[in-house]
Amino acid sequence: MPPGSTATCKALRTTSSELDAIPPQPEGADFNTPHIDGLLVKQNSAIRKALDAFQAKIAPNDPAHVVSAAQDYIAVKQADMAKAAAHTVTEADDKAVDAELTTLNGLPGL
Repeated sequence: MPPGSTATCKALRTTSSELDAIPPQPEGADFNTPHIDGLLVKQNSAIRKALDAFQAKIAPNDPAHVVSAAQDYIAVKQADMAKAAAHTVTEADDKAVDAELTTLNGLPGL
């Protein structure tokens, strides 16, 4: 199978572009930043929309390890978002998201 040829691979490229286009939180923002909850709601809404679209495009006929890695990334990212909204997210949570994305991006065909 040529690199990047699976439906999940193609969906990840689109999703990555959509996620990269979402503005980050302001530099230095933390849970005490005025209006942070509203900012988190907006950011999480945009991320959720991209992840939902990605989830719908994960092809069950793609190699099992690709499907599993894609689903794992979505689950970890959603957990990270929920923790951010609850003001309980940690650097370790963010690193877990990065690790899952690195794993996904590192698979043959991605």
